[in-house]
Amino acid sequence: MLWKRAIQYLFQQLLGTDHYLFLTGLYQWCIARHIRPDREIELFLQQITAGGIIIDAGANLGITSLLMEQKRPDCTIISFEPVPANFRCCQKMIRLFGKGRIQLHESALSNSSGQLRMMQPTENGVIMHGLSRVFNNDLQGNETFIVPATCLNDLPELQSPVNWGGLKIDVENFEWHVLRGGVEVIKKFRPVIYCEIWDTPEKERILQLIREMGYTPFIWEKNKLENYTDQPALNFFFLPD
Repeated sequence: MLWKRAIQYLFQQLLGTDHYLFLTGLYQWCIARHIRPDREIELFLQQITAGGIIIDAGANLGITSLLMEQKRPDCTIISFEPVPANFRCCQKMIRLFGKGRIQLHESALSNSSGQLRMMQPTENGVIMHGLSRVFNNDLQGNETFIVPATCLNDLPELQSPVNWGGLKIDVENFEWHVLRGGVEVIKKFRPVIYCEIWDTPEKERILQLIREMGYTPFIWEKNKLENYTDQPALNFFFLPD
């Protein structure tokens, strides 16, 4: 791992953050399209009814949003990425490879609209762009910045009668806040939800909220969806009852 970090550090110093992230995005897009497809994302997309909206909360460098657009050309993708450097890369990737059906917002999703303090952690001097997260007092020693935030309940795209089919959430242990800020519209539209959940005390709070909204948690195990019964898992499928 140390040699990997050393190489990443060297390239980040030589290229600068923006160029490094763009090359990383190109590499990840090539892998996702031609070498190692994301079977879980494909399964998530298969659960979504025809047409309508898919929301990508935590778009990072834009790879998942582009895969969604490619696999579901009948849908509109609404993506959220609050970290400025990640957003710039995501914007460039969508401009180069997108088909015009991705709406990208430089904003976080939370339980209320306003602002959030976020941080982009470093490891051995390497910027860990994929682990950018909302700041809390347990995370010290990293640069922080303020980003705009909105909640799903306030999204203009979800205020009129629409078909909202899917919600993907990858926001580094901030999932409960995203879900809590969308309780009204989630109960109304019943989208399929694909969500990363860390094994922290937040996990039970997220699962409790999901069940209160009338969803059942599943995981991808042995090439099929299985009911979640406390097995070790990182990615969850929440399907409406």
